[in-house]
Amino acid sequence: MVHQNDVFVRGIDEISEQCFGEIAPVVNIQNVGINTLTSLDLVYSINDLTYEYTWTGSLASLESADVELPMTPFVFNGTNTVTVTAADDENNSNNTQTTTFADAQEYSGDLTLTITTDGWGSEVTWDVRDYSGTLVANGGPYGNNTTYTETISLPSESCYTFNMYDSYGDGLLSGGVSLVDDQGTVIWQSNGDYGSGASKTFGYQVVTLGTTDVQTIGAVIYPNPAQNTVQIMGAEQASIAVYDVLGRIVWSQAKGDNQVQMDVSSLSPGTYFVRLSKGNQTQTEKLVISR
Repeated sequence: MVHQNDVFVRGIDEISEQCFGEIAPVVNIQNVGINTLTSLDLVYSINDLTYEYTWTGSLASLESADVELPMTPFVFNGTNTVTVTAADDENNSNNTQTTTFADAQEYSGDLTLTITTDGWGSEVTWDVRDYSGTLVANGGPYGNNTTYTETISLPSESCYTFNMYDSYGDGLLSGGVSLVDDQGTVIWQSNGDYGSGASKTFGYQVVTLGTTDVQTIGAVIYPNPAQNTVQIMGAEQASIAVYDVLGRIVWSQAKGDNQVQMDVSSLSPGTYFVRLSKGNQTQTEKLVISR
């Protein structure tokens, strides 16, 4: 049956392992209705946090488009779940897609990179960059048919990406590459079949909650520092979640009233983040508990 208005959420692009606490999911949508699609409301969630986004454009019947959602913070959960749902239309059976991605592998100490080149070692280079894209280590090009061992000392326990490159685009025709930490744990390895290049994200989690919000709800949290009780004013219809510095939810409420009283007497003294979400508005405040 053909509908006048029918959006098909076809899929969500694969998301690699992550250690930086923000992602921008890409979802593919197709207009399978008769009428031209000019806007679409999307609701998407990453683990326990829900957001809204409105796409605008023009899709004729059977045309499709990739929609990149905003860079969005999330709470690490081991296996992380992303769900995207389009607004109700005449056929809701094709409005939702879900995908998962994993937390990145951690590492220990210095890393050892071993490269055995083929007959075109001059094509082989590599680098390591932190989550901001800053170069922290690199090497190559190399000689032919030779094994090289590089020690990589990273500047801090953070989130990194290892990138392997081949300027001709055919990888290593013989030989291979391995990257291991000081415990012998393999971070990445290849028999050389990586074409023009390959990347591997690894490292320690960088929690970004509280650093990226633009649209604010305008709620007021007091007292701060607090001891046993916290008041939130202006939280009507907002979902509330409190996170510790590791990104774990330690207190939550689905829908807040205009005034919310939080009992934090069971929480240990320290720093927390209070995140409020309402529609496409978010607000995150640092909360200190001191006794």
